[in-house]
Amino acid sequence: MDILRRGSGKLYLGLAFLALASLACVCTAPFAGQTVSDIASGDGPTLTISPSSGPSGTTATIIIKGALPNAPITLDLDPGSTNGTTDANGNWTHEITFNGRVGDISNVVATIGAASEQTAAATFEITGSDPTVTPQPTVTATPAGPILTVSPNRAPSGTTATITLSGALPNAPVTLDLDPGSTNGTTDANGNWTYTFTFYGPVGKISNIKATIGAANEQTATGTNEITGELEQAFNAITDILSDTRGHAEFIRMHLSFILNVSPGSVVIEGPEPWVTVIGEINDDGTFMATGRGTVAGFPDIAVVFGGTISMDRIAGEYTMGAEGGLPGGESITYLVIGEAENSAGVLASDFFDLFNAAQGAGDSARMLEMLHPAVLELYGAEACSDYLASIVNPAVTIEVLSAVEIGVWEWIRDGQTLPIADTTSVQVNIHNRDAVSQSELHLAVRPDGTLGWFTDCGESQA
Repeated sequence: MDILRRGSGKLYLGLAFLALASLACVCTAPFAGQTVSDIASGDGPTLTISPSSGPSGTTATIIIKGALPNAPITLDLDPGSTNGTTDANGNWTHEITFNGRVGDISNVVATIGAASEQTAAATFEITGSDPTVTPQPTVTATPAGPILTVSPNRAPSGTTATITLSGALPNAPVTLDLDPGSTNGTTDANGNWTYTFTFYGPVGKISNIKATIGAANEQTATGTNEITGELEQAFNAITDILSDTRGHAEFIRMHLSFILNVSPGSVVIEGPEPWVTVIGEINDDGTFMATGRGTVAGFPDIAVVFGGTISMDRIAGEYTMGAEGGLPGGESITYLVIGEAENSAGVLASDFFDLFNAAQGAGDSARMLEMLHPAVLELYGAEACSDYLASIVNPAVTIEVLSAVEIGVWEWIRDGQTLPIADTTSVQVNIHNRDAVSQSELHLAVRPDGTLGWFTDCGESQA
């Protein structure tokens, strides 16, 4: 039998086997790092956790010693598990963070060896005080606020757009400023509202739209509409020479000032000779590049390039003749061209009074009534204005426009009231009647439909 017994830790030698010739010894060799006393005592691997207790969130080191060397380990961590391998001395370490409430005990068990020959265990206890949990206040999310959309928001003059208000106060009054004009409405139970409106104006005009919501004007939302289309405008242009290394200016004789006409079809820019018409595209940012070919000072098929920026009010760029040669010496000439738009307010005013003169001359007081600005009808009433206009068609007068300028907001003063009128044009005119000509200042203002309306005194106001 084995001569190593667990218990007293002593060695007992059977006397019957003292003879050297018949001595038998059944011995177990110690592993590296073990002593004979370790084996004799039967001590297995040890597992310690350092520290063995601590507050939640403590990181502890798990240490295994005296296990089988180079042996696989499965460590049950309560909860979870991990694996490892002891070193040549049967040792292994691992770090873990313990979380839980005070009093929680985690049982950590290590199983060592391919056949689970060894086990070792220890515990970790959560100590200390539980962290104080501060109740979080209930936060009511602030609504994003109303949104106003205009669809389409870029379109030619005369396009009817849908204005949509969403996310506003429910069942609330709405005042919609339309630039020009305004209207009112009420949101539905979901805070939504829609309105259709037809926008008029020249290319490039931007209308600023604003919705004010709520009995106390608690909310606002804004949007815009831009009149698009192909540009048609006349510009008073001036030129200056930027580059002329061969002295071409002397025989080309470009005008120092002239009218440039820009017409639809991308952009067609034409002027008096020796200007060569160019055609090109206008980008969204107003930049353009236009090209053409023509005869310059008797030289045929000369390539011309004009690039710059353009808007309803201004054109500016560099105009190069002989971009591909063809002029003497093969050199080009480049002009700086700057043009300001002709007075479009005067054109619109003239067009309006052409219609007005025709209506008055024909005795068509109903048409004259239709051409009034809504502010006049609101102040005097349609019936009073109709009677007044019927009385002035005979004898008729003719209105000649001398000049016009846009002045924005005009204060119309009538019968002790001051009424601000937006989008107003001041018009200097000659009034021709049968006996004389007199000068006067009249006013036209943009109506909600985008057309112009006129102002007059129809008698006693209704206010």
